Amino acid sequence: MSELPKDTLLWSFGYLGRKPQLALRLVCQQFRGLVDQFLAPKWSVMLRRSPKKAESPPGSMWLGCSAAEVSVVSELLMDYMLEVGAFLAAQQQCSLFPNLTSLDVSHIQFGMKGMKALASSISFPKLTSLDLTFSRIEDVGMGALAASCYFPNLISLNVSWNQIKDAGIKALVTSPFFPSLTSLNFSKNLIRDAGMKALASSSFFPSLTSLDLSSNGIEDAGMEALAASSFFSELALLNVSWNQIKDAGMEALAASHFFPNLTSLNVCCNQIKDAGIEALAASPFFPKLTS
Repeated sequence: MSELPKDTLLWSFGYLGRKPQLALRLVCQQFRGLVDQFLAPKWSVMLRRSPKKAESPPGSMWLGCSAAEVSVVSELLMDYMLEVGAFLAAQQQCSLFPNLTSLDVSHIQFGMKGMKALASSISFPKLTSLDLTFSRIEDVGMGALAASCYFPNLISLNVSWNQIKDAGIKALVTSPFFPSLTSLNFSKNLIRDAGMKALASSSFFPSLTSLDLSSNGIEDAGMEALAASSFFSELALLNVSWNQIKDAGMEALAASHFFPNLTSLNVCCNQIKDAGIEALAASPFFPKLTS
């Protein structure tokens, strides 16, 4: 297409909407120049209207973009992912990526519909690692993933920054389709004690070695439920930092003998005082703890 006359390219671009035109700027330097010079003046004012700053997690691909640009490009990428997901879901006779073991779709924000499409695809039979950080899947998307039987080999799942509440984590921990999971990241969501109690009562993750529940809304009741659970004896890393755990929750953990393989424990930025720290320091149940 780069060999086509400029007028022909502009004529073709003119049939596209604003979102596809904005996406063309990401294709190559030539397209960026054409869009900026001839098409952007028609809608660039609209991109500058909103004074609101875009909200994005640290390290986001959107850093430096305006809120309007984030919205436009994010919606475009979500539409694209939906189309791809729908296509993949329709492949009932073959696997398009039979050897793919790691899939990172973080920060694309394809949402609940995108997650449903991905969860219904049979194209990733050997997938072992799935990163859905900041994808806007919420409880509905989490439910779709939990109900999927197409990821039997998954060992690492990251669903941080997705506004997942208790219903979402309940859906996953009651699912029998992820027996090989060793690493689970639910950080920076909206999980409360009810979700923690559901997790604590789940026997579906016998091989789990890493559990990140940082930056949620977990309180003492949730921590006490986890401490009393005998289903996480292989756990080596536990991160419950930036929650609302107090001394009672810490004391319950310190008195638990169900975590003999724990090597790393992060409880920073909670509401733990001297009593909680002293209880942990005096506990005989963490012989392998190194950090």
